[in-house]
Amino acid sequence: MEKLKSLLRNPGGRLFLITEENVDVLVMPLLEAEEEEIAAIPRLVIPAGEENKTIERAQQIWEWLLENGASRSDTLICVGGGMLTDIGGFAAATFKRGMRHVNIATTLLAAADASVGGKTGVNMGGVKNCVGAFSMPLFTEVYAPAFATLPEAEMLSGYGEMLKTAMIGEPGMLPRLLEPETLLADTALLGEIASECARIKMRIVESDPFEKGPRKVLNLGHTFGHALESLCMEKGRPVPHGVAVAHGLLFMMVMARMKGVGGSMLYSFADRVVKPLMKVPPVMCGDYARLLGLMHADKKNDGPGEVKFVLLTDAGEPLIDVPVDDATVEAAIDIYRDMGF
Repeated sequence: MEKLKSLLRNPGGRLFLITEENVDVLVMPLLEAEEEEIAAIPRLVIPAGEENKTIERAQQIWEWLLENGASRSDTLICVGGGMLTDIGGFAAATFKRGMRHVNIATTLLAAADASVGGKTGVNMGGVKNCVGAFSMPLFTEVYAPAFATLPEAEMLSGYGEMLKTAMIGEPGMLPRLLEPETLLADTALLGEIASECARIKMRIVESDPFEKGPRKVLNLGHTFGHALESLCMEKGRPVPHGVAVAHGLLFMMVMARMKGVGGSMLYSFADRVVKPLMKVPPVMCGDYARLLGLMHADKKNDGPGEVKFVLLTDAGEPLIDVPVDDATVEAAIDIYRDMGF
C-alpha cells in the first residue's frame, strides 16, 4: 500500500473517502489500524449492493462533496468492491467536471478487474453501467487483508472475471483456474492470479483506452452476462457479477459452436465450473424477450439490429464485434437452457 501511504502524507489538496456499509464495518478498522491518518478523512458511507449503483446515489455523493467544499484539486479515495469503485469513480469524474480519485480494492472482483481500467458508471433503466465515463484513477491498490472478510459469493464473483481474463489474455492460467476447489481454498494464490489479471487488463487498456478496438475483448462473456445479471436483479434474486459473467462465458461458447468457430472447452467448462459453483435462477421461456431487450440495450452495440458479441475461436484467440441476429440468440438460449441452466 505504498502509493496510499504517499498520498496520505502528500495529498496535494484535500482528501475525501467513500465506502459502503459492509466495508466500513469489516475492513475500515483494519485499514485505520495500519494507516491512522485515514480516520481523520471526511467519510461518506453508502448502502451496499448493486441495486445502489444508481444516479440517485451518485447525486448523494456529489451533494456530500459540495457540502464539504470539495474542489477539482482534491482527491476522492474509493474503498470497496466493484460497485463502490464504479460509482465513486463516476462521481469523481463528473464532479466539477472531474476531480482525482484512487481505488482501494477490497474484493477479489475489484482486484482482478473492476477497479482497474478507468471504466466508471451507474446502472439505469435496468441496464448495467448505462451511464458512465472513462476516468483513470491516479492509482489502484489491493488491500489483501480484506479478502478474509469476503463471503463465498464474492470470491466466486472475482473468480468469474479471472476466468474471462485468462481466456482472452493468458491461456496458460486456465489449467489452474479450471481446478476451482483447489484454487478457491488458496487465498494467497488467488491474490497472485488476481494481480496478474489486473496487469493483463491494464496492458490491453493502455493499447486502447477508449474501447475503439482491442479493448473490446474485455467484454467477453458480458453481453449475455450483464443481461442475466439485470434480469435476476429485476426478479429480486440478484447474482454476483462474476457469476453472471461465468454464465456469459458459457453462453459465448454455445454461440461460438453455433457459428462454427468454437473450441472444445464448452462441456468441460460447464461441468467443472458453472454447474457445481455458479448457481443462478433458471431462465424461463417468458424471459427471452427481456433478455433480448437487455442485450440490445447493451452500450457496446452501435445501433439497432443485431447484437454484437465477443467470441473465442480458442483460448487466447478472441473475435470482437461479431453480429448475431435475434433468432440465433434465441436458439443459443434454448441450448444454454437444455444444458441444465
